[in-house]
Parts: sequence; structure tokens; C-alpha cells
Amino acid sequence: MARIRTIKPEFWTDEKIVSLPFQARLLFIGLWNFADDTGAVDYSPDRIRMQIFPSDNDVDVSGMIDLLSAVGLIDFWVDDFGGKVLSVRNWSIHQKIDNPSRKSAVKEGYRKIAIPGDARVAIGKKYGCSPGGCVSAECFYCGSPGMIYWHMGYRGRPTKWVYLSDLEFDHFVSEHSGGENTGNNMVLACRSCNRSKREFPALAFFVQKNNMTFFDSNIESSLSCAHSLDQGMEKEKEVVVSKNENDAPPSSENKEISDAVKLYNDMASAMGLAEACKITDQRRAAIRRRLKDGGGLAGWKLALVKLSKTPFCCGENDRGWRADLDFLCQQKSFVKLMEGGFDSHPPQKPKPVNGGVPI
Repeated sequence: MARIRTIKPEFWTDEKIVSLPFQARLLFIGLWNFADDTGAVDYSPDRIRMQIFPSDNDVDVSGMIDLLSAVGLIDFWVDDFGGKVLSVRNWSIHQKIDNPSRKSAVKEGYRKIAIPGDARVAIGKKYGCSPGGCVSAECFYCGSPGMIYWHMGYRGRPTKWVYLSDLEFDHFVSEHSGGENTGNNMVLACRSCNRSKREFPALAFFVQKNNMTFFDSNIESSLSCAHSLDQGMEKEKEVVVSKNENDAPPSSENKEISDAVKLYNDMASAMGLAEACKITDQRRAAIRRRLKDGGGLAGWKLALVKLSKTPFCCGENDRGWRADLDFLCQQKSFVKLMEGGFDSHPPQKPKPVNGGVPI
């Protein structure tokens, strides 16, 4: 039910408000009318569009809502079932309500989520977005398209206001399970996937969503690594390694390396990449280092998922080059892959020769 609200004169000259597009300003005011007496309203972009912009189909409501969140004017609340509510920040300061209702859209069990400006900037840079620009992006889980925008402030001042359209920020390892609220622990998800995923381990949800079978092989419970990820990427028990480099590594470490190779070959077979036929001492040492600094088998599996989702590394480049085990074992390549450094490489067409005939 819509309610009568008040607008203070200083609203129109507030520095943050002045920096917003006019659609975002009107949306912000409109939210007051449809918020409950605590300043909260269910997050439903389609319904909000019909309430505030009934004849303006070109207004990007989801993007403007995320921009209001990036600016710090509204907060998001979620429950364990994927429900999401937004609330106007400092509501009681700006709205005086007689006989307010005690009912609120923010119910017991909801927790507030806030994406820091630094994390937003990190995501923007990862996808190749620059201040004042926009780039296309897609859902990490299903590939649904969306956009990333980097809004500039009043008179072109730089800001940390990176916001999304048709996508949402999702913690790869949930905060509920100890995941950090940083750009390195975030992926982009469409609203459908974000609601369906809930607190499900991200890797397990990804594999299920994409019907991948190359992780379902004989390693006991293929999703055990995803479980360890969702527990906050806890470090595995330390393995005592002999100080003598010529000594054979412990059997548990040998098994971990064998499991890593098996996981890689399963993924390579499914994606058409070169399988590893021989594991030399050099490869074994490189895999051991990547497991040590990449979070064990959990981090290794995440790297394989990233690799399978990166077209540039799967042959979509001007040379037809494809990643292999040695590429994944190099520290520089591994770090760049995990940080999304290959995500912004667009697929390149073959170079024309002889009057336009491709190589």
C-alpha cells in the first residue's frame, strides 16, 4: 500500500543526489511511497517498475537500485531462502511517521549484505570496465547477460560507484560460511541463479547448473572440495615434508597430486584440451606448489572451473591455442587465471590473407 511521505528541501542539493541520474533520483523518492513504516520494501524490480515507472519501459530499475546501494542510500537484506529486501538508510532521521506500524519486510533471520566500494571497483576492473564506462558481463553460473557500469560523480569526479544491470554480486564462499567480503571472493550471478543457489556451495551449484560430469569421477565424493571451499577455504592439515629434497614425498601428498592430475584430465577430456599423459618430476613439483599456494584441491578445482569458462584459454583466439597442464601449473598463469585476467580477452577472428581467405 502506498503511503504519503515528505521530502526535505535540502534533498535536491545533496551532493550524492546531484550526482545521480534523474531516473535514480525519482526511483529513490518513489521507494519511500511504497516502503513500509520502517523504510523497507521487498526487492522485486518488475513490481517496482510498475509502481513507479508504469509507462517507462526503458528505465533500468535493477541497475538504478544497485546504483543507490553503491552510493550508500539503501541497504539489502537477505534470508537463507534467497529472499531479498531493500531498506532506505537513515529512514527514521528523514521520515517522521505518526503511529507507525510494527510490521516490517525485514523479518527475523534476515541479514544485511553490503558490497564495499573497493570490492565493486575490483569487479569493475576485472571485467575491463573503466570510470564512466560500461561493459557487458554474464552470470557465472548460467551465462545470462548483463552489464557493469562505473558511474562518475558530480562534475566528473571519480567514485567507487560500480553497479550492475540484470546481474547481482554473489559471494563465492558465502559470508555465512566465513567468506571474505572482497572482490576476490565475488562472482556475478543473475537473480534466478542467486535465489536458487542460496547457501549451496558455489562449485557444486555451478557443476549442477551446467550438467558437468568431468568432476563426478572416482575421487571420493566429487563435491567434497566444494564443501571445503564453502567452509571458508580452510587450510588442509599440514603434511610433514622431508627437508631432504631427494626424499620421496609422503603418500598423502602423492595421492593429492594424483587426484589433481585426475581432475585435470577429466576436465580436459570434456573440454577438448590436451590431457596429461606423463607426470614428470618437474610437473609433480609444479603441481605441488600450485596446491600449496592455491588452497589445496579445492583451489585446484576452482581453477579448473575458471579454465573451462574462459573461451580464450579453450581455443577461441587468433592462434587456436589451448591451455594445458603446464600452463595451469605456472604461477603467473595460475594467478592471472584466478584473478580473471583472461576473462577480458575477446575471441579473435583469424587473420585474413590472400584477399580475405583466413588462415
